[in-house]
Amino acid sequence: MRLFFLVFGLLGCTSIVFAQSTPPKSVYSFDTKKSKKKRVKGMNRPEYDQRLLHLGFSFGLHYTTFRIRTNQEFANRIAARQANPDTGTRAPTTIFGADPIGVPGFTVGFILPNFRINRYFELRFHPSVSFYNRYVNFRYSGARGDSISTQLNQSIYSFVEPTILLKYHSKRRNNTRMFMVAGIKPGLEVGVKREELDPTVLRLKGADLSIEYGFGIELYYPLFKFSPELRFSHGLLNMIYPDNNRYTQILNRMNTHTVTLFLNFEG
Repeated sequence: MRLFFLVFGLLGCTSIVFAQSTPPKSVYSFDTKKSKKKRVKGMNRPEYDQRLLHLGFSFGLHYTTFRIRTNQEFANRIAARQANPDTGTRAPTTIFGADPIGVPGFTVGFILPNFRINRYFELRFHPSVSFYNRYVNFRYSGARGDSISTQLNQSIYSFVEPTILLKYHSKRRNNTRMFMVAGIKPGLEVGVKREELDPTVLRLKGADLSIEYGFGIELYYPLFKFSPELRFSHGLLNMIYPDNNRYTQILNRMNTHTVTLFLNFEG
């Protein structure tokens, strides 16, 4: 997690230096009252924000994990184990722990035309495809009382995510501008037939809905706008597929949690 903040900070500082060191251009604007030209130095593409159409693409690196909530059955097992620590006679399939494991992945997306509400607010549509690896570490008692760890995963999860965001940005200062975003992210898994997966292992649902929020900085260059952005995502839906096996018997909810560093490029 600290690596994301370190990379984001380095990208922001380096990009600001390059943006401010761009050779200044002379841009002329007319004053309707005085009919004189005003010269503005050092500002790249000052007309950019008045354009109605902005297209671009984004690339993101994310770190994803689960928020797991166990049920009363799991609590009873823990209480029984503490009362009787001798686990030698217990079956090796009795689970006594479930720990999510964070895994990195990547996201690619497109930046489509935004709907400008006023000077500081706009609606942003950001469709993307994300590739996830998700793991859960189950601990259970072995035949001789040993602790055995098992990692279960389906495969690479490919999700189409048409994200809708409300974006607030500050006043532009030369070639930089800060912004914040918040919105919702529906997700639909593609390329997997749920009925063909083994029902004796942990399976996840193929749809999710998340709330998203984040912040970033816009850097104006002569030919494009570059925007590094750090975004947080919290899943609202329970991702546990309703199988009745030894894994789902101790789980109540599993919600996704993702942190993504986006690199946005707009023309």
